[in-house]
Amino acid sequence: MTNAKLERAILIDAEFAGANLRGAFLPDVKLNNASLIMADLSRANLVRADLSRANLNQANLSEADLTDAYLAKTDLRDVILHRTSLMRVDLSTVNLAGAKFRGTIMPNGEIHG
Repeated sequence: MTNAKLERAILIDAEFAGANLRGAFLPDVKLNNASLIMADLSRANLVRADLSRANLNQANLSEADLTDAYLAKTDLRDVILHRTSLMRVDLSTVNLAGAKFRGTIMPNGEIHG
């Protein structure tokens, strides 16, 4: 599904573990409770996406745009966040244990890593 275009799709409880979603166009998508374990979401557009309670453990989010995404209680353990945009994202309930940051744009606009 490289470069998939699923703008505003409702994919609640979807199973995308290990999926290749590189470069996917997913703005405003609803992926609540979705399993995206070890998925490749590098260069994906996830602007305003609802990923609440989703499991992205070990996913690759390099160069992904998560600006204004909703990540309440999202599992981002061991995720790769190289040059990822997290602008205006509330990370207060996100599990980022073991996450790998390099050039990541944090919610306040500062570059981390």
